Amino acid sequence: TTTSKKEYEYDAVFSSSTTQEEVYSRSVGDAVRRNIFRGYNTTIIAYGQTGSGKTFTMHGPHYEGEERQKTKKKRRKKKKSNVGTKRK
Repeated sequence: TTTSKKEYEYDAVFSSSTTQEEVYSRSVGDAVRRNIFRGYNTTIIAYGQTGSGKTFTMHGPHYEGEERQKTKKKRRKKKKSNVGTKRK
């Protein structure tokens, strides 16, 4: 059996002490600024454990994901349906 050596090239590698802001600005932010506005397609792949911050890194701190939007909508509906009712 022969084993072939594979080589990979990375644009950036981050340590575990790198902040979310640093990752965003050096990867997503730069890629968008450099390429998308020049007319190039841009693809960003985020891989990692659930809850590790992939969505935050891709969208930034002000993003409200689909699940959070649904939860807020349900709370507003519930509030409206409780208007005028007394709690014991």
